[in-house]
Amino acid sequence: MDRVMIFVDGSNLYTSLKNIGEEWGEKLRLDYVKLFKFITRGRRLIRVYYYLPVPPKEYDPAGYESQMNFADTIKKICRKHNINIELKITLLKWKTIHCPDGPMRKLIEKGVDVRIATDMLSLAFHNAYDVSILLSGDSDFVEVVEEIKHQGKIVENAVFREASSKELRDACDNYIYLDDYLDRFRMAVDEAGRSIEYNPEASKPEDTE
Repeated sequence: MDRVMIFVDGSNLYTSLKNIGEEWGEKLRLDYVKLFKFITRGRRLIRVYYYLPVPPKEYDPAGYESQMNFADTIKKICRKHNINIELKITLLKWKTIHCPDGPMRKLIEKGVDVRIATDMLSLAFHNAYDVSILLSGDSDFVEVVEEIKHQGKIVENAVFREASSKELRDACDNYIYLDDYLDRFRMAVDEAGRSIEYNPEASKPEDTE
């Protein structure tokens, strides 16, 4: 049975969920256990690597606490369901952007793509998996994917359409649009922002205006 590892570009995934949620006029959340099991497709899941961006605590205490709570929650849920997961925390960094009205400071991710690429390559080199599943639509991963394939590994891409890169899809051995299967791993949210069990028959994505 093929050994699978999943690599989640947390920022890319969050942006997709946010954009789709704004388009539908609702908050969109995922059942990550169901998501990971769905894209694994019955193969042996060795580990999930989740790369999570976190704002500096001194700048955004609420955002920092929210992300760290998410990290703790997803670890507990995955471990409860016997899914090995490693959270790779990345602190956002300040960057000065020069605009017509003058310089402006902005928090950005730095080096995350390199961390993901390094982990995927290193683990492939050490024969830690047979199949890697990349949850990202970033075309910067194309060369990494090609190198991993040269090492005899299979690379699959799981992505939402709005964030998908044709170059990355073409480079991977297989790809899947997560939009087409949201009823398998989507969770609804009540008025208080708490996740509740999602009934796909009650509100299918394609029926949403």
